[in-house]
Amino acid sequence: MSLKVVKNIVTWKENTRSSSNWTISNNLYGPLFDKTFEFEDIPGLKFSARLSFSLTYEAGPIFKLSIIDPNTAVTVDNLEKLKDSLHVKIEYSSTRNSEQYEGTMSFNPSIESIKNGYAGQGNNSDERTSFLKVMGHYWNLTLEPKTITYVMKFDLKYQNQNVKPSTLGKRLSEKMFLNEELSDVKILCEDKVFYCHKVILSQNEVFRSMLVDYKMLEKSCGEVKITDVPATALESLIYFFYHDDFPENKISIDLLSAADKYIVVELIEICLNHLKANLTEQSAVEVMTKSYLINKDLFDMARKFVQDCQNDGKPVKTEALEELKKINLPLACEILSKAFFYELK
Repeated sequence: MSLKVVKNIVTWKENTRSSSNWTISNNLYGPLFDKTFEFEDIPGLKFSARLSFSLTYEAGPIFKLSIIDPNTAVTVDNLEKLKDSLHVKIEYSSTRNSEQYEGTMSFNPSIESIKNGYAGQGNNSDERTSFLKVMGHYWNLTLEPKTITYVMKFDLKYQNQNVKPSTLGKRLSEKMFLNEELSDVKILCEDKVFYCHKVILSQNEVFRSMLVDYKMLEKSCGEVKITDVPATALESLIYFFYHDDFPENKISIDLLSAADKYIVVELIEICLNHLKANLTEQSAVEVMTKSYLINKDLFDMARKFVQDCQNDGKPVKTEALEELKKINLPLACEILSKAFFYELK
């Protein structure tokens, strides 16, 4: 059984109505949109998505997601192949007086919650303020008709059971992993030596450049020294090169950083989706700190998770940020400022 990431990105525009023409239901205005989404890779699975907002504006916009016909045989079969949750991101923007305003909300509903009708809220100050500006209510409580551009992004992890048998080449590459026999290049990192093979590493553009650069590769001994990636993350990266797959329990923010440095696009996607769906009080600050220079979406999600923990009185592990203060205090201060004091433009 293999794991693949199914991505669906849809962009569309909705014209808002004036406030006097809004439909009001259960103390909510809206819906701002009411859309059905399907996935080419998962036929028969359909989601209904709605966005509304409260009459008082004390709460942020409310996002509802449900599965259409959750009890049909095809849908039930496909739901069993999905992992526990999916990541949904909504981006929205509008123009006022020639200036563009935009905002985002992200949600990680469980499959079980979507079966029963998931409801999430963009309720932190950043999401609420950006939403009001996009809608126009930030300046005037009378809502004027305008065009809002929405982008909806779904990331799902799907267990594909129709896996082709391993090819001879794939079986050989797996057997060659860290096998000293026939190795023609050694990678030195921290206190470890990784025995590798040029034919495997050269499939990656960055490593191929390193292997032909005599300043980095000592021709006589065939060694490459790497100092910008922890040894544990490098071993995981090399594992991916040889296996073209990766066990989820080995995914870390350091592995994402390594995949980003060496431009391993598929592994970047795998790491991002796993880290977004598995934030905890122990990992959130480290993910927030180390993703700041790598991926804005992951940084924003980790930032929001940390803020929610603080609001709920839950302690979070902060060692990663303390370590960064010792190494690079200006960067640590910049991250703190962006994480907790910045304003959306």
